[in-house]
Amino acid sequence: MADSLTNVFEKFGADILTTDGKILAYLSAQGPTRVKEVMVEVNASYRGFYLAVERLKRDGLVTTLPDQKDKRVRILALTAAQES
Repeated sequence: MADSLTNVFEKFGADILTTDGKILAYLSAQGPTRVKEVMVEVNASYRGFYLAVERLKRDGLVTTLPDQKDKRVRILALTAAQES
């Protein structure tokens, strides 16, 4: 998993110290997680977090899914290509 994450950082120029990098590292370690929880854990502002998520979605690294238990909640997850 660490090699895969290193490849992601190198391929897309993400740095572990950026919000993008923190999101990728967190999802790699924790798996699919509620968006709000990820935002709190990576200590990002609301706007900075959502800009990072949109960049990662555009680059095909993450996706958002509906929570099966609470339809108001979105789950943030690595794409299938990044989980391997």
